[in-house]
Amino acid sequence: MPGLWTRTLGELTLSYVPDAGVAMIRERLYPSAAEDEWHEHRPHLTEVGHLSMGCGALLVERGDTRLLIDAGHGRISGSEVEHFQHAFGHVRDLPGSLAALGVDPGELEMVAFTHFHGDHTGWARPDATDDPRSLFTRARWMVGAGELESVAAGTGPVLADQDGRTVTVTDGTEIAEGIRA
Repeated sequence: MPGLWTRTLGELTLSYVPDAGVAMIRERLYPSAAEDEWHEHRPHLTEVGHLSMGCGALLVERGDTRLLIDAGHGRISGSEVEHFQHAFGHVRDLPGSLAALGVDPGELEMVAFTHFHGDHTGWARPDATDDPRSLFTRARWMVGAGELESVAAGTGPVLADQDGRTVTVTDGTEIAEGIRA
C-alpha cells in the first residue's frame, strides 16, 4: 500500500496523503485478464492474490495556497465493503497523514473532487465526523458541473453543506493561482 510521500514540481509541492488500503478481488475488478497477465504485477498482489490499491488524497501546495484533491474514503464499516473489495487496511489515516504534513484539515480552504465515488468524498461527507461540517470545516468544495448532475435525485447531499459550500467549475477554470481544473 502506498505511504505518505512528497515531491516538488517547479513551484508546486505535491504530497500523497494516504487514507485506506484496499485489497481488491482482481478477478472481479478485471474479469477478462488472464492469469499469466498478472505475472509481472506480482509485487502489487497480496499473499492470497488480491490487488493492493491505495485510497487517499493529493495535497497541492503553491506558496501559501493549499488545495486538497479528493478526501479519501473516510470512516469504513464492514457493511460498506463492496462486492469487488476483499478488505480494507490502515483505515482512518487521512487525518493522521495530514497531521504528519503539518496540515490542520480545519484550516484548508479548498477541496477539489475528481468525482463523487465514496472513496474520493469520504472525509467530506455529512457523516464523516461528529461535526456535520466534515473534517474540513472551512473548505469550499470545488466540483465539476457533471458530478453534481450525476447525483441521483432524492439521495441527499454527497458533501457536507453541499449547497452552501460548493463552487462549480468547468475544465480549465483556475481554482487557485496557477492551478486549473
